[in-house]
Amino acid sequence: VKSHFSLNLSVLCYSIVSASSRVKEERRTAFFGEDVHIEVPSWSDPEVVFRPRTNSSYEVPLLQAGRVTNPNKTELNALGHLVLKDVQEEDEGLYIIRSSRNVSISKNLVLSVRDCVLEQVVKYGETYIIHLNQIEGPITLEFRPSLVRVNQTMVPHTSEPPSVILYNQSAVLGDDYAGRLSVSDRQVVLHSVRMTDEGSFTVLDRDGHTKTRTCLNVRDHQSFLHFAYGENLKMKLFLHFSNLNVVYRSKLDHQDRVIVNQGVLVAPLDPQLEGRLTVDGSELVMKKMHPADTGLFKVTDLAGFTVAHIYITVEAYKMAPLAVAILSMLGLIAFMLLVCLLSCLYKIHKRNEKNKKLTLIAQQAGKTEGEAFRQVVHEAYSRFTEESLMTSVCDKPSETTEVTIKGLEVSKPGRYQTLPSDNFLEMSDSGVEFSHSGLPLDSDTEAVMTYASHKPLLNAASPPAV
Repeated sequence: VKSHFSLNLSVLCYSIVSASSRVKEERRTAFFGEDVHIEVPSWSDPEVVFRPRTNSSYEVPLLQAGRVTNPNKTELNALGHLVLKDVQEEDEGLYIIRSSRNVSISKNLVLSVRDCVLEQVVKYGETYIIHLNQIEGPITLEFRPSLVRVNQTMVPHTSEPPSVILYNQSAVLGDDYAGRLSVSDRQVVLHSVRMTDEGSFTVLDRDGHTKTRTCLNVRDHQSFLHFAYGENLKMKLFLHFSNLNVVYRSKLDHQDRVIVNQGVLVAPLDPQLEGRLTVDGSELVMKKMHPADTGLFKVTDLAGFTVAHIYITVEAYKMAPLAVAILSMLGLIAFMLLVCLLSCLYKIHKRNEKNKKLTLIAQQAGKTEGEAFRQVVHEAYSRFTEESLMTSVCDKPSETTEVTIKGLEVSKPGRYQTLPSDNFLEMSDSGVEFSHSGLPLDSDTEAVMTYASHKPLLNAASPPAV
């Protein structure tokens, strides 16, 4: 049983490989209105079936037992070719040529039908030009609409749209093209194209023969604009605002803010836009942009077709490079001045601390040395008074002795007090001078008697200057 199963599997695989090896596939591209010739082998019973591209599981017989099933669509010519007449978009798909007796022997033809020989992409609102080289006029211009797109979704026509005549050798037909379509001997010009203009344009000569067929593909605008803080936005709408809808969506909250609704300006505008946004003709202006204005402007026509997507980016506030350089320099200078000020304050503080310490040392030293100095003065004064008294007793015993020491008055031996007068003990580098106003002066001089005998003692006992 196992060997029998293996044998059957091998035969099946061989049959599949053999059948697939006998199938030949050809790909061909045709244009609208063209006749396509399909070569039919000289089999005794050939047949041709068609599987549409839109429904590959459905088969439509075109040739059976050597006879055409639909003479209006196909025919057999003298060469034995099956001719597909005036192919259209619905003729796209797979054509299978096979033998009715042996279906394993077949040939496949994949047919693609294109509307135009030349395709051109034009942005919404721009100009479309068809050149009329070597075409005898006056011409006739036919237009066949293609699939339309609403909100980026392809919407097929419920039935094949018929061709319409836009120019009949003398005048433009149709109110939709009046004022937008112009024809000369050299070219056809269509201004301000719209999404509804997307399709094929066929040019016929004076005798009605087709000379050229071109396709127009209309695309919406996409712009990415960058602005600095405070700049003004000037945006083209590509059409007059009366033919548009304009919606603004902020990146912060993703909410739609309607600016133009069915060609009518909305009033009042959103508080974020009020007073800054204006629309004039086909131009939108927004003043003093700031980062919160970053977002999207979506422009559509009255039929809902997209005209433009304009993305706005606003940078945060930045100072001018020169101002930044100046402020940086000023900041550096201020920092250096601050460092210098702190350094000076530190030095002053250290100096004050040092002065306080020196003053304290001087005060402590002055107490001890001052006591010693006063003791020396007291001893010198005592010795002086003893000598003076001895002298005065001999001359005038009843006269009171007054000795003036700087800041002291002695009225009696062994006692002294502070004087308010200007009779002071004078100190100099030469010693201490004592004035005795009560003693008699020599007859030869009126000068004050000076006792220099105590100078070495006073110099030795005086404290050092602080």
